[in-house]
Amino acid sequence: TLTLQLRAAAPVSLVAEVCVKHLIYGGECRAAVAAVPAATPAGGAGWQTVRLLLPAEPAPLDPWFLPRLTVFSLASETPRQPLLVRSLALTDASGRDWLHNGSFADGGARWFSSSDRNHLPWHAKNMALHLLVEQGLVGLLALMALTLAALAGLLGPLRRHPLAPALAGAIVGCWVVGAVDSVMDIPRVAGWLLLLTTMALALHRPSRAQGRGRVA
Repeated sequence: TLTLQLRAAAPVSLVAEVCVKHLIYGGECRAAVAAVPAATPAGGAGWQTVRLLLPAEPAPLDPWFLPRLTVFSLASETPRQPLLVRSLALTDASGRDWLHNGSFADGGARWFSSSDRNHLPWHAKNMALHLLVEQGLVGLLALMALTLAALAGLLGPLRRHPLAPALAGAIVGCWVVGAVDSVMDIPRVAGWLLLLTTMALALHRPSRAQGRGRVA
């Protein structure tokens, strides 16, 4: 059971869910939706208490060897309507509260804003534009210069290196995807792009002795 105190200037549709999540992908979710009316000044300066009963636990997922991270999420499905929340409690049948910092006594600790369902307003679907906005013209030109230097070596003097085709294809492929999608706002993908670019810049041309050794 979710119990929360909130205030809304206009009617909103509130969604609460508890899911097993990996990154933004949820499974084994329990969700509930509530229609919250607009606040009235009388009785607590417009604050109202809302209770949502989440459904029974669904069928479990397939067995997994790592711990499954369970996440509580709260969202509004009514666009452009502010919603103020000052306390939450997620209790089970025994009365145990499963939320950490539900009263916000520790500020925003344990809480994180995400955009699981509508992520388009949060990033640009173009890597060059994303770099220009996030890191400025200097950041954009720096990464472009590093990329061009890496490709110049991979397609030029280092083209016979065993790793050259794979590195060149990976770097070009990332920039091709980045032309129409978000790349640099995902740390693991951005890290791999920078790592592959650094590897390409650090390659050395195979010596003739090494070449003869392989032939022999």
